[in-house]
Amino acid sequence: MKDMQKAYQVAAVAVKQRFTEQRPEDLAILNHISKKNIAVYSGSYDHVEKIFQCLKLPIQINPNPQKLDAKIIFVNCSNSYEN
Repeated sequence: MKDMQKAYQVAAVAVKQRFTEQRPEDLAILNHISKKNIAVYSGSYDHVEKIFQCLKLPIQINPNPQKLDAKIIFVNCSNSYEN
């Protein structure tokens, strides 16, 4: 297992444990997120989608921006951006 993948998995466990203990209402929200709510655009350096995968949260990866209906959007850092 790569070091970063292990770090993502440890972070996911920590988030869920903390929410269970201290923020159960936020955990309930997290558990009811649907794929249409979160969009992630790929990058060259960051990979926030891997954190969501470890949390087992459904996400849209690189959705068509003209059809986008997500409530939360993440754009990973890249070394170039297309127009």
